[in-house]
Amino acid sequence: MSEIRQELAREYANVEYILAQTNIDEYLEFIKEQVKSPFDSGSVNYFRKMMKLITDKDLKQEYARRVLEIIDNEYPNLDVDISEVDTSLIDYAEALYKFFGKNLKKLVNAFFREYLFNNKNRKALLSSYQDIKISSYPKEQFGKKDNYILVLKIVSILEDIKELPIKIEEFIDYCVRNNDKPRYIDGFEEMIEEDIISDYGIFDDIMSKFFKSDSFDAMVNTLKIRLIDAIVRPSVEDMGYGSVADTIEVEDEDDDEEEEDDPDEAPDIDETPMKIDDFEGDD
Repeated sequence: MSEIRQELAREYANVEYILAQTNIDEYLEFIKEQVKSPFDSGSVNYFRKMMKLITDKDLKQEYARRVLEIIDNEYPNLDVDISEVDTSLIDYAEALYKFFGKNLKKLVNAFFREYLFNNKNRKALLSSYQDIKISSYPKEQFGKKDNYILVLKIVSILEDIKELPIKIEEFIDYCVRNNDKPRYIDGFEEMIEEDIISDYGIFDDIMSKFFKSDSFDAMVNTLKIRLIDAIVRPSVEDMGYGSVADTIEVEDEDDDEEEEDDPDEAPDIDETPMKIDDFEGDD
């Protein structure tokens, strides 16, 4: 085992030891921090660990309600109304916790990737930057001018997306590309359908947290890598520059964090990069 992997294994063991000594209210604080800073607080499933500690059914309900309140209070444009719910709150709390806490980083990564890999969306966004005067650019590395602008202006383009009137249902549609959805997404959509959740601008809340997060630069860098692999490199190769495309260098985001989840859970959000050919029919 390499020294890096040994160190990661030791860190993971230390985290697990600390969590084993954690009480219910401390887990609730971890959940609160994770919901407050979903892009910078890791992806440990504190909700499931907390529920395992609680044996009393009524107490489980109470802590599920507290988790729902934490999420409701943290997102100004989200309204969670459980006043008419007469069933267990645990599944609802877990669904919202995974959406707004544990997995939000994955969801936002998937959303931006899919939104920009869509030809119509990308062309509409790039149209605002066509008047940029570029005397010359490394065509052998980027192929089309649009590819160069996409990489060069990626932060501005993300800011443009941030301002779009995107409803939470549309956000979810871009995150999930097949019918094998994670169970928490099904639960989230069920809450929307039953009017337990009201959307007054949830996308704005999510984007606000993303742009203020410490992980912003690393996530943008990861998005660049995926755009270069799926869009830029094929364009360069089509223009006959071939291996020159390999000179494009962007550092990847390290993500060696161990993640524990329910083995019976449906697969999580698919983070496999799409290829641009998958969207050629959009024109």
